[in-house]
Amino acid sequence: METVGYTFRKLIHIGNAFFPILYLYFIPDRWVLGGLLALLWLIAVWVESHRQSHTWLRSVFQGMLVTLLKPEEREGRWTGATWVFAGSALTILLFPKEIACLSLLFMSFGDTAAGIVGRRWGRISIGNKTLEGSLGGIAVCLLVAWFFPSLSWAVKGTGALTAMILEALPLAIDDNLRLPLGAGLVMTLLGLAI
Repeated sequence: METVGYTFRKLIHIGNAFFPILYLYFIPDRWVLGGLLALLWLIAVWVESHRQSHTWLRSVFQGMLVTLLKPEEREGRWTGATWVFAGSALTILLFPKEIACLSLLFMSFGDTAAGIVGRRWGRISIGNKTLEGSLGGIAVCLLVAWFFPSLSWAVKGTGALTAMILEALPLAIDDNLRLPLGAGLVMTLLGLAI
């Protein structure tokens, strides 16, 4: 059952690439998309804060969503989706468009690759992550970065490395928030310095 949940979580994580694609091609205004994502985040926070106390919400989370939730999310910790909305909204609102999109794609594809590679081939542990997973994540981030030719490779490469370091670190802040914000901040600052 956990394998099915893990697979679905990774597919949903890849689906988060929808937000930067939306930003690049369909809703180019940072305030409109950032505001929409902030609204979705507020709705998600309301759901999170009421899912234990409202019978119908509890039945949804314990019924059809239970296989998608990590064990700590089943116990009441906020779901990854709530953090994705927060991380996506803040990243879009705070950083230049290409850096914001690349940071969100690092979260979507790099984090997913790190998890899959680490779970399948990981042997060298780094806390509860693996070196192989992190290297797989960096490789996928660099592949994604190739589609952003206007950014220098120094900026993109440092962003990819930052994203995967932040993914691997056992920090209390959810990686769906820290990864795009950290990568976006480092790429923005480096872009200003170069």
